[in-house]
Amino acid sequence: MLALKKEPPREQVLWRDADKFVANGYAPARTPFGHGMPGGPWAIVYSAPGDADREAYGAQGVSILTGARPNPQFGLNAATASWCVSILVRTEHKGIAATVDALIASRRVWREGVTSRFAPSRCTVGSLKRLHVFGLADGELAFNGRSGRFYTHPKLPGYMTVETRSANQQFVHSGVDLDVDNTPYHWHNGLDLTRVHRDQLPILGRDSADALSREIEDLFEAHGASWS
Repeated sequence: MLALKKEPPREQVLWRDADKFVANGYAPARTPFGHGMPGGPWAIVYSAPGDADREAYGAQGVSILTGARPNPQFGLNAATASWCVSILVRTEHKGIAATVDALIASRRVWREGVTSRFAPSRCTVGSLKRLHVFGLADGELAFNGRSGRFYTHPKLPGYMTVETRSANQQFVHSGVDLDVDNTPYHWHNGLDLTRVHRDQLPILGRDSADALSREIEDLFEAHGASWS
């Protein structure tokens, strides 16, 4: 069992080790550093990089497809078993960020029988933006992600928003944050997705994802933010 403790940011897992993601039930796609989307046709997922692929692109980053489509290398059963949901929350206020983190923690549920309750989240040094990863709830189809409203606060810089991604979507697992001066991503407590199998993730479905997003927006408004 993995120990959940504070650790320094781990070195990022590169495309040369993409088979670690596949072994844990995810659908990876290579992503050049400095890019927010996979390179090439993003829907094509390989079971693992071959030798030629590893040599040519091994030092690139990795994206995780939340709603991978089946293709000749990645059948329907494998695609369905890899489906995830991500929730990305942006804010520039420590108090709001802490309140949102507490709310998300209070709403997490896991599949029956899961005792190692890990909740991976992706961070960036110098930013309060955080991406939370869930497995898609059993029996549900990947759904159209929700693009959140943009909230602003008269006394705070930047904007606040919450975005949900599922069907035909992805997020960068290993790479740099284009919004924060190309700062490398890291995973809270070193708990990246090579250390947590998809079936160990907290789960989320369409309705619960929508309800959670609205609760987060209610918190924004409770702190004086408004959307336009």
